[in-house]
Amino acid sequence: MPNVSVRGKISASVEQVYNLLASYGSNERKKAFPGILEQRVTKQTDNYGEVVTRFEPTPDIEDIRKFQLDFPRMIKEQIIESPVLKGSFTYKLREIKEGTELTYQQNLKIKGMKIGVLQYYKVSSFLEKAGNECIDNIRAYFESGD
Repeated sequence: MPNVSVRGKISASVEQVYNLLASYGSNERKKAFPGILEQRVTKQTDNYGEVVTRFEPTPDIEDIRKFQLDFPRMIKEQIIESPVLKGSFTYKLREIKEGTELTYQQNLKIKGMKIGVLQYYKVSSFLEKAGNECIDNIRAYFESGD
């Protein structure tokens, strides 16, 4: 199971970045994550919840994730139901002079796919690219002033 971690700087406070990441189901989160077609929270307490998400370009496929909120340092997501993926995501936030350092960790496995060394590196490379795009989208969200 590839475990990929990427890091980037966001010109916004830790609280602002955390609030955006934790705003499951909101239009603001969809702006920062353009691949989300629809997202709805089905269960939530102060620090835990479940969210159902449909993504572009496969709107008929949903995944269900548990999320754990640890304000203002970390958000963890665990995929509990998906026809395609198994695994987890972790967002770690740290205050820096320029705003926030965001570390995005993906620990994922594609269901039904046994991967050798070459495929492992291809999947890892894809996840690294996707992680960097995620950070770039969050950075662009705050730079746009929305």
